Amino acid sequence: IRGYLFFYNDICDQGKYFTKVRDVKREDISKPFLDMYKKYSESDSYIKPYYMKLSKGDRIKRFGEQIQTFKKYASKPKVVFEIMRLLKEKRAKDSFIKKNSKDKIIDKKYIYMALHYQPEATTVPLGGIFADQYLIVEMLSHCVPDDIYVCVKEHPSQGIRGGKNRKFFESISNLRNVILAPTFYDSGILLEKSIAIATCTGTIAFEAMFKSKPALLFGDYIYNDLPNAIHVKTYADCCDAMKAIEKGMILNEQEKLDYIGTLDTFKYHAEYIIEEKEYMLSNGLDPRDNNENLYKMLMDMVAYAED
Repeated sequence: IRGYLFFYNDICDQGKYFTKVRDVKREDISKPFLDMYKKYSESDSYIKPYYMKLSKGDRIKRFGEQIQTFKKYASKPKVVFEIMRLLKEKRAKDSFIKKNSKDKIIDKKYIYMALHYQPEATTVPLGGIFADQYLIVEMLSHCVPDDIYVCVKEHPSQGIRGGKNRKFFESISNLRNVILAPTFYDSGILLEKSIAIATCTGTIAFEAMFKSKPALLFGDYIYNDLPNAIHVKTYADCCDAMKAIEKGMILNEQEKLDYIGTLDTFKYHAEYIIEEKEYMLSNGLDPRDNNENLYKMLMDMVAYAED
């Protein structure tokens, strides 16, 4: 939920996550978090994360920023050449995915892997060695049974940076039982029809919880103790995960409520992008209150470090 932050160590206990709140009831949860719970639990359609929603004004603003950046470096031939090279590389990647992706993916049994946007903290540093997402796809390819596929989809917001070029997708498409999904294929449908998901630290793991889908997590993040989480660090872990997936997963409502209730208990009502004053006001955050809440969070972090 935008407008809320969490101090990681508030909800950890000696490296074990979410050990503080249990037996949460719906009436114990604040309205914003209960609304989120209902939205994800009761919706049959895909709910796009807020950070992937761009209004017309946002798109115009972003385009203007790109024009200004280009003008700034227009007098520097080396920079312009590099930008043009990256744009050419992105077109080649997009063309390869379009040509080699499968539209009728849902006819197969598959584990859905929505690639991370890069560069970003979700993979570096939180993904560790698996910041190279090829390693995840390769491990899954080696471990899945013959009748299960690995469905890989590029992040729709991925720009010219990030290192996932045409060669990356050529390499993973040549792996055993790996299929590519079109970049702009409905992620909700891919999640709904999958038997599990795989990610470093992505929001898709959180979304999968509400669909009672196993989530193979290769990184270290707040999602590691989702009730549907399966931690994978080694080849043996991955093989064990396949056995767990084949057995099936049933989550009860209490497990989901406990997770949401813990987040709700340890939240800070604040927005770290402090220049977004209009957003703050629309979410009941006065800029002065926002700064005070951020300050409280930072002081709590300092106190924790001093202990």
